[in-house]
Amino acid sequence: MTTTRKNHVLLTMQRARRASAPIVAISTADPADTMRRIVEDEDCNDGGSFVKWNCASGFDNINPSGEEVLNGMTEQQKAGTNPAKALSFFLANCGENAVLFVHQGNRWVDSGASPNVAPVFIQELWNARDRLKSCSSMIIFVRC
Repeated sequence: MTTTRKNHVLLTMQRARRASAPIVAISTADPADTMRRIVEDEDCNDGGSFVKWNCASGFDNINPSGEEVLNGMTEQQKAGTNPAKALSFFLANCGENAVLFVHQGNRWVDSGASPNVAPVFIQELWNARDRLKSCSSMIIFVRC
């Protein structure tokens, strides 16, 4: 990923945070570096809690306040690999200014996703919109 592209991603995230956009998708060749840059950027990080989720290992915190979000979950919930349940657990525990990075979240929305999971995930995402917006939190799909 070029420096120009990275700066573009940060500018996009800064605009999204200012507009209180609750759901954002980012395409990047280096998800770990992109997440790190967003967390470290003063205009993207207003003291929020940052956590990440993927379908192989579940939740993990990215910054110390992200651990507070995870403290409200059981170990089974943290390790959960069902994307719809992951969104539900995050919403129940996120608080103000929380950010959830969902690795490959776009694949749960695509038509090729599991027919048993995709509709529930899409509905949970739709249900999350107003809740996220009201507490200045957001979900970021990070895809490569």
